[in-house]
Amino acid sequence: MLLAQKNAGPSPKTINEAIRLFSGLADFDFEPGYNDHVYFQYLSNNKNDISLLGAYHPEEIYSKYIIRVAEKGFTVVDHPSEVYGFPDTHECIDGNLPLRLVLDIDARQYSDPMNPELPSLDGYKISREDLLSRILIACTDIINSNLNHFIILDAFALASSSNANKCSWYIVYPYTRFIDYRDLEGFVKKVADKVGKPYSKFIDFDLYKSRFSLRLLGSAKEDRIKRPAISSVKEGYCELENYLPEKEEFQPIEDKTTLSVGAGLVTTKYGWLKVGDIRKGFINFQARSLEECPICNIKHEKDQLYGFLRSNGCFVLKCYRQKNYKPDHKGLAFGKVTEVSAKPKRGIVERIGDAISNPRPLVGLSEMMINVEKLKDAPEVYPNFLDIEKTTTLIRSPQGHGKPLH
Repeated sequence: MLLAQKNAGPSPKTINEAIRLFSGLADFDFEPGYNDHVYFQYLSNNKNDISLLGAYHPEEIYSKYIIRVAEKGFTVVDHPSEVYGFPDTHECIDGNLPLRLVLDIDARQYSDPMNPELPSLDGYKISREDLLSRILIACTDIINSNLNHFIILDAFALASSSNANKCSWYIVYPYTRFIDYRDLEGFVKKVADKVGKPYSKFIDFDLYKSRFSLRLLGSAKEDRIKRPAISSVKEGYCELENYLPEKEEFQPIEDKTTLSVGAGLVTTKYGWLKVGDIRKGFINFQARSLEECPICNIKHEKDQLYGFLRSNGCFVLKCYRQKNYKPDHKGLAFGKVTEVSAKPKRGIVERIGDAISNPRPLVGLSEMMINVEKLKDAPEVYPNFLDIEKTTTLIRSPQGHGKPLH
């Protein structure tokens, strides 16, 4: 495996390694659950109909996935596999929570005669290999230099929903956390600056919002199904969650004594509040009088404030209605009420030593390049859309739940 270099220009060997990682797509054999999901027309509160967020309390859905299915609406699932293969299906992401690195590359292959101002690869005479390798190497270089985090090129989870007319790839790095969508967007802008124009024109900056969505693996939009790269599957990224900008792995602290200390900080500052019920690591507050919400700055007719402890030991106050009035508000922090032991930082020498002494096993997949014209009886074949020439990567491996299949 090859490290990305920090010098001005990557070596030909690095470029070839990056290009190889985008070659060929696999698939998973998850079978969707056929549970009767309850769908809501709206995600947030609507005066004419009940919404998903209005129907649930945060403690009921904090560890679940909010999903939008085309022509059905919004629902909550325990795991993305429950809707695997559903057409045009997205996870709804709260961009105000910590996020993994996710970068969306969206490029037309050909110029659009109806909209000639829209950029295309052909218009700029850019190959898919050139575009994708430049962006991946830039991500690696910036993480290594700016974030002081040791990373190699094949540490990313790559997925694509490309076809001959469109180059659509997703780059996810599961081992970093950005504070929120603004912090993540700032990193992606550094990537754009490093690759420069016209390459940066094909990075989708519309993704980064306080609320955004990302299409799930196995879901098709028109005739384009989102699938993982063979290289990522070989590196062990065999779970659907590996390809999502996972929210913070948040498990509320259920110590009622510690929660009460945090709640006391809130009631001391806001004397018109009193502690209500405590359940599953959340405290609901009750209003003694009708006062202006300290988050939304309006007077709610019903009790809407709740609090919990973050993993860093801080108590946070939030409002059930803040997504409607202050969607970018992160809540009010009241300082640490409990100490959380931090893991000591380990130097690069120790981490490299661990990597050498404990290598990750690779998933065994055989692959070969064959001509499309000779394919007649192959049951499942996925095109290698990195190259627009008619070649296909055929993947064969033992079938099993949650593993790649041919």
